[in-house]
Amino acid sequence: MVICIIKNYLNIYFKYNKIFLIKYFLLIIHFFKNIIFSYSPMADRVHQNFEKMTIELEEYNTLNIFTENELQQIIQKRQSFEYQIHRMQKNENDFTRYIDYETRLQKILQKRLGDKITTKIMSFTKNKIFNLYTHLLHHFPKFPYYKKFVDFAVSNEFNITRIITEYCIRFPRDIDNWIYSTEKLQYIDTQSTRTLLQRAIRINKKEKRLYEHFIEIELNLIEDELKESEEEYNLALIIYNECKDNCNGKIEIKNIDFFPLFKKIIEK
Repeated sequence: MVICIIKNYLNIYFKYNKIFLIKYFLLIIHFFKNIIFSYSPMADRVHQNFEKMTIELEEYNTLNIFTENELQQIIQKRQSFEYQIHRMQKNENDFTRYIDYETRLQKILQKRLGDKITTKIMSFTKNKIFNLYTHLLHHFPKFPYYKKFVDFAVSNEFNITRIITEYCIRFPRDIDNWIYSTEKLQYIDTQSTRTLLQRAIRINKKEKRLYEHFIEIELNLIEDELKESEEEYNLALIIYNECKDNCNGKIEIKNIDFFPLFKKIIEK
């Protein structure tokens, strides 16, 4: 009887307001969740995640990215995944399937919006995938998952320093992990890279590979600094020549404030 009333009520508004449908679909989920699960912690966590999702779905609806049926499918699919990942007996495949689904959804958004896609829209799926990886690693801290998480975080411009630091501390005797992690971090956060390697060596004092890797990292950083210096030198030379050529005797080049600096660089 209750289901029939709700169904008829929704049918009236379905054609007029898609947001109404979304919100009341979530309300129905919450209603039956309370009956079936008797306010279990798992069900409450699922409902909290669905409440956060409302803003995202409203944005999709406003931009007409998905049809009504597609929005319903997204809700139903996520509901299923949420209950799977929050059950007592965790299964890593539940997390990986959920991540794969959100990744496909992200690609659909990029394809449908093209150049019109906004940071706000992309942040919905990006943040969700990031959180899923965080939970996956918490329960299943396997190195392949960690590598995928780092690659995802780098490509989506997340700060990876904390991710890498926490994982390295969790597995202090894993030399391959220390090396991989600091290779990823060296061009993003130089100081954290050095700090991590120093910690790795303190813990694994007899591990020759760490010392060799530390030296290699430092040489790479020095090489990059030299390249930057060369670029600065070339830029200074161009500016100096431009100033000299454009003066035409009207302004003495030595009267320009930055001339001594450029002259010093050029004469090296």
